[in-house]
Amino acid sequence: MKALFSKLTSFISDSKETIQEKGEEAKVKLQNELTSKVNNVFDDVLNEPMPDEDLEALLDKGREGSDRLITKAANTNALISGGCALVPGPYGLLAVVPEIYLVTKNQMNLIRDLGIV
Repeated sequence: MKALFSKLTSFISDSKETIQEKGEEAKVKLQNELTSKVNNVFDDVLNEPMPDEDLEALLDKGREGSDRLITKAANTNALISGGCALVPGPYGLLAVVPEIYLVTKNQMNLIRDLGIV
């Protein structure tokens, strides 16, 4: 009975160590991926061409156009965040990376467009 208890105890301690190691690996991987995505979002927005008709529409609308831009960006970001929040369990943590990337990209686009207006 003591041998069985000893084996069970060692198995549990080994399992805890394995889970902690995998958790640290996942944490580092998630941090690295998030950092690379956020670093690239600024370049993506600056290098993304804006169609001429969109540019002309922004310039013509003035104040009303800026209000519409803000509302559109807020609604889009709410949909992105709400959709990513629906992902259950540990996969929900993985949904954070695309959520932060997309929301940051939309905000940068909004800043660019408001600067044009």
